[in-house]
Amino acid sequence: MSDTHDEDGVVVGKQVSNPFGARGEVAPAVGGGLISVEQQRAVAEVQARMMIARANPRDVIRCMDLILQDCTRVGLAESALYQYSRGGSAISGPSIRLAENIARRWGNIASGIKELSRQKNGYSECVAYAWDLETGYYDERQFQVRHWRDTKKGGYQLTDERDLYELIANMGQRRKRAVLLTVMPGDVVQAAQDQCEETLKATADTSPAALLKMVNVFSMFGVSREQIEARCQCRLEAIRPAQVIQLRKIHASLKDGMSDADDWFDPIAAPTRAAGAKLDKFEQKYASGKTTDVAFEPFIVADHEGEETSVSSEKPGWAARIYQDNLVVALKQADPEAAVRAVMENNTRLFEALDTQGHTDLSVELGPAYAEAREAAAAQVAAKKAAEAKPKAERKKAAPQQETPQEAQQPEQQPGPSPEVEQEEPGATEPETEAEAMPVERNDFWSRATFQIDLPTKQGGAPNFQLLRDTLMMLVEQVDSAVELAKFAADNEVHLRRLKDAFPSYETLVTTKFMEIGKRLAGGQ
Repeated sequence: MSDTHDEDGVVVGKQVSNPFGARGEVAPAVGGGLISVEQQRAVAEVQARMMIARANPRDVIRCMDLILQDCTRVGLAESALYQYSRGGSAISGPSIRLAENIARRWGNIASGIKELSRQKNGYSECVAYAWDLETGYYDERQFQVRHWRDTKKGGYQLTDERDLYELIANMGQRRKRAVLLTVMPGDVVQAAQDQCEETLKATADTSPAALLKMVNVFSMFGVSREQIEARCQCRLEAIRPAQVIQLRKIHASLKDGMSDADDWFDPIAAPTRAAGAKLDKFEQKYASGKTTDVAFEPFIVADHEGEETSVSSEKPGWAARIYQDNLVVALKQADPEAAVRAVMENNTRLFEALDTQGHTDLSVELGPAYAEAREAAAAQVAAKKAAEAKPKAERKKAAPQQETPQEAQQPEQQPGPSPEVEQEEPGATEPETEAEAMPVERNDFWSRATFQIDLPTKQGGAPNFQLLRDTLMMLVEQVDSAVELAKFAADNEVHLRRLKDAFPSYETLVTTKFMEIGKRLAGGQ
């Protein structure tokens, strides 16, 4: 404690001294020290990255060559361009996938999406940034994300951490693309777009298998085959390569969330059945229009064993695709007919939920999928029974051929078998065994350098997948070694892929037959 004096030096009072020292000696706050350390660490990290980038500058010629080379890949080109409708006109540009690939090849660029803070009122403050560490150019976009998901019947608040993460990542992708395109040279981006266009033109596949695959891809977004045909103003078989390219851009736009299916495709009423047409048991079960209170609940898809998979109610196309995949898996079981029937019976709730939530077009399309799987299962069972009966028929056919020479040497007057014939009967089993082991009569096909068969076609040039299936199953019966089987399967892999894309049930039949022949050869039967 010290005295306090006035201007004349008279003591006017006492002043308590600060026990922690003078004001100028106050130590910095502990929290501020930690913040300062973190700031210094972040600054040092950025400085190190910039020093490394400037020590290893990009070779623009090599970077450009790598970018153009990447754009010749069909997989990247198909997702590189997006297109959406605004004000009656189509707007197109590079997608986030192309922007990320260009940034990766251009090098020395840092980019990302960060959640800065999460507000109590249901919003997140976020930023998307891109930084050219070599030149120092930096750009960012700050945006807010509401913790809300809109649906056709309203919306609901998001509370799950995974849902919030996916929502922020989805909303941030567009801003990330914008800042990346700002940082990178515009002529580089334009050259990449042009190369992707050329790749799409050169690889536009209008085969029936490719068009069917495209229909399946669009079904994930609730777009039916009829809607695609209405937009292209022609039947699916008559779609031109330029229209395939446009549909790929639309798919990329739907996949990135730039537009909705309603922006591109007009709604079409579900097809009506002709008066008096007979409904099968499966269609009768789901044509009654039953409704249950399952709005906004996830779709439940079950397999033949009853194992269930939960799919978000916002993705009805995925639920339909899983159901179709379960049918394909059921065809590979020991009893395919029972397995296919179990898939249908276990998915009653799925069809009710599809109808209730307004996805009647999907439930209608899944009816023929079940009917096709049921026919394929019946064909498998019939083929298996025929394969089991075939050795018996061959034995009956081979036995008289061995007995005829002996019977011809015996007098016709003898009513019963002679002792000589009875002695030869035990030896007659050997030709029968040889007849079982001998393969089907071989032809000169197996002396060729390649075992790939020609793709059979119908009138007009369309592939004949049924004849392709039958030809593969007939020829594989003639294989007499494991090496020959492996070469035959490898040479015809392209045909197996065609069958899998167009008619998965056909491909299942062929691969099952291949496996049976392989087991037979491995067992030495």
